[in-house]
Amino acid sequence: MHKLLLRPCPLCTGTGGRVLHTQNFAVMVELGMESQVDIVACEACGMVFNDIPTSQVELDRTYEEHSKYADTTLYGGGDEVEFPPEAVWDVERLESTAAWLDSVLVSSEFRVLDAGCATGTFLGALKGLGWTCLVGLDPSPVATETATRIHGVETVTGSFLEPPAGIGEFDVVALSHVLEHLVDVRGAVEGIRTLTRPGGYAYLEVPDASAYADHLVAPFQDFNTEHINHFSLPLLCRLMEAFGFTEVESGAKVIRCSAKHNSPAIFG
Repeated sequence: MHKLLLRPCPLCTGTGGRVLHTQNFAVMVELGMESQVDIVACEACGMVFNDIPTSQVELDRTYEEHSKYADTTLYGGGDEVEFPPEAVWDVERLESTAAWLDSVLVSSEFRVLDAGCATGTFLGALKGLGWTCLVGLDPSPVATETATRIHGVETVTGSFLEPPAGIGEFDVVALSHVLEHLVDVRGAVEGIRTLTRPGGYAYLEVPDASAYADHLVAPFQDFNTEHINHFSLPLLCRLMEAFGFTEVESGAKVIRCSAKHNSPAIFG
């Protein structure tokens, strides 16, 4: 079924879409989402996304004030990290990403920004590998305070869509499982471009929509209130190239999301 979109396509800004599925939510507790949301495919480029009227400002406010990614129960009363079982999978994912970047980039002296750093596990992993010029950026002040306290890294509270004054440029800007959450995807990539020095690198990782069906645990599990953009690797590369980036390396992987279940992801 054709519809005039409530939200322009996050990849090409197209205004017409085809409804693939209408998702109904029984209990709405996150992000001010409507109880019924159309999952659409852009008629111009094929990008799949949740067609919602929520603005980026509203999303930023929610993540600033109520982010579950700023969950300080990951940590004990002091500075020792005590991971409960539900946190282990994210820790593994972020440590694996840090190890991969360490293996492919030529200098551990690169200045790195983790945009959407939450409580700093990724930066802590890089620090453990010898990286020294590390900065975390997150809209949640609880998250940034925790990242600095636990991992001893520099942090800034704010949004990379409107980079804070004086934050400077970086050799590497990383967004790990962030872009699927954002209404203003093109604004996000423009923000990444602004923060990346000429000749620098961006690292992106998002869920792999082309492989959702290969790792199905529950019906429509990937069409939730937080994941509002659904990328394939060709579309992710096309988005980045539209803003002047050149693909250096990319691929697909499988990450753990529980003791028994895996989830697909793409990166580049």
